[in-house]
Amino acid sequence: MGIKNPKIDLFCKSKRKLVCLTAYTTYMAEIIDEYCDLVLVGDSLSMVLYGDKNTTRLSLSTMIRHGKAVRKGIKKSILVVDMPKNTYEKSPDIALKNARKIMKETKCDAIKMEGGVAIAKTIKKLVKNNIPVMGHIGLLPQQVTKSSEYRIKGKTKNEENIVTNDLLAVQKNGAFSVVIEGVTERLAIKLCKIAKIKTIGIGATKKCDGQVLVTEDMLGIFDKTAKFVKKYNNLRKIISNSVKKYNSDIVNHKFPTKKKYLLIMSSELENQIKDDLFRDKVIKFFSQYKKYLITLLILLITIPSFYHAFKAYERNKSEKILEDYSKAIMMLGNENLDEADKIFTKLLNEKNEAIMISSLNKIIEINLKKKNPKKNIILIDDMLNSKKLSALNTELLKIKKALLIFDKADEKTMLGLLNKNEKQSKFYSLSMQILVDFYISKNELSKANEIQK
Repeated sequence: MGIKNPKIDLFCKSKRKLVCLTAYTTYMAEIIDEYCDLVLVGDSLSMVLYGDKNTTRLSLSTMIRHGKAVRKGIKKSILVVDMPKNTYEKSPDIALKNARKIMKETKCDAIKMEGGVAIAKTIKKLVKNNIPVMGHIGLLPQQVTKSSEYRIKGKTKNEENIVTNDLLAVQKNGAFSVVIEGVTERLAIKLCKIAKIKTIGIGATKKCDGQVLVTEDMLGIFDKTAKFVKKYNNLRKIISNSVKKYNSDIVNHKFPTKKKYLLIMSSELENQIKDDLFRDKVIKFFSQYKKYLITLLILLITIPSFYHAFKAYERNKSEKILEDYSKAIMMLGNENLDEADKIFTKLLNEKNEAIMISSLNKIIEINLKKKNPKKNIILIDDMLNSKKLSALNTELLKIKKALLIFDKADEKTMLGLLNKNEKQSKFYSLSMQILVDFYISKNELSKANEIQK
């Protein structure tokens, strides 16, 4: 072949069967890359993704767009992009221009073209210009315009000769591999014997060097597929059942759940720790150590020693707090609830608001596991009455209390916790959604609809 590409070299030298699949999106590429030797951005995407009846209407720009997406998900496999119909057949020069565009914009390893004898000069020109080519012979989907034309090739002597000559033309002019699609087993075996390049079968013999399938076909997305396809799952049924369950949960007010809200609240509280720790240090420095600052300004000569002493004190204290917090988190993860509860309760007395509120959150989690909800309400009320919290954390705790008493609370209590007038609040939409669910649970649909307006 003469083109230096380490991935392709390994592919061509492989002694085991080669695994190939199609991909049209980043996320599918990420999944299949681990298990594939070659990933093909096939023009089959026009049928799979866009619902076309054949592959003849695909544009070069669409092919490139999907090639870029797949490239993002590929780390180890060879990435091959199909050249769409009418982008290479007219002349080798046009084919070279379009192939260069595909290679440059998608950063693929090779391109694939359908045909043999008819495009022999084009293959030769591309390879001469350092563009690796994968051939495609047998059934040529780009030449199919109606479903009746999807039929096995090689049943007649004339067809057998045509396909055989196509293989010889492809390999003679420098292609590193060839896809053999939809031919009789007898012809496929013959082609594999005379081929000097890697043969990849799709609806051909298992004697080919490797196999390729449309990924969505083998996953069972479609009800109808070619006879040679083996379905390894019924993803269509799995998706349908999942959507059906989703529909049911929404219609019957089972989603979103109170637990989902609690997880959101937990995340909001936890994410404050790092920022608040630093901010709290600064506040402590100016509020707790004012007298030291004055002394330091007077006794300039002692500044270094005071500075280092303060830094050491702050560092040791912060490290101890974080060490205790981390220890309690580990105990909670190991279901050592009582010991974790003791440490979190101790941390409630810290002046650092982020640690204090996060510890409270963990104690609430422990009490829920212990099925002791009353203790949570008492803890939250004590914290709210202490007036130690910022406005943001006060609002968060009120929302959390509303969630905890959701089933037993009356309207007055819920309105007191979820203020409908605080439209500028960061958590206004969350509060209103909880209130809507509350009214729905009480069968007061008019009030729920009024809020949603």
